[in-house]
Amino acid sequence: MTGATIVLISDQRDACGVDPCEAARAIAEEGLAVVNTIGYGSGDGGSLACVARATTGRHVTVAFTAAACAAAVEATSARLRVTLTSPPVDTVASPTDDVVITATVANASSVTVRDVRVLLRFPPAVGNSAPAVAGAARALGNLAPGQSREVTWTYPAAARPVGRVSWFTVTGSAD
Repeated sequence: MTGATIVLISDQRDACGVDPCEAARAIAEEGLAVVNTIGYGSGDGGSLACVARATTGRHVTVAFTAAACAAAVEATSARLRVTLTSPPVDTVASPTDDVVITATVANASSVTVRDVRVLLRFPPAVGNSAPAVAGAARALGNLAPGQSREVTWTYPAAARPVGRVSWFTVTGSAD
């Protein structure tokens, strides 16, 4: 269970007679999990907030409505953000210059995204279905919340067709 993410949804009432913060500290010391807590109802949420803090998780209090469902989805959903740095649209590259394309892939969620991969694609509709770009598919590994990785591809001048070239990236993960 190392590195797991737990989402704890509770009515915020302390009724078990055990200190949940103590249990959370033990979880954190062993590196077992991050606990994100979602509280609803009339309790004060102090214990839930302590559990989240102890395990570097997040705590939110919501009304038990659609907001509770949205908070649960937010706490457990992986989201990747991709930013491309490349020559602007309609730029004509010199026939002798390589084109350098850079993508920054960032984890925009509160959970670790596992086995992130990015692929540079050239749509065949514009006549560049099989460009000679080394390592078009890249494995980036796991991305922790807020972490990003940059990938650079070089499209050699000698391998480019004459005329306009376009590309896009496809990004995915095991999550």
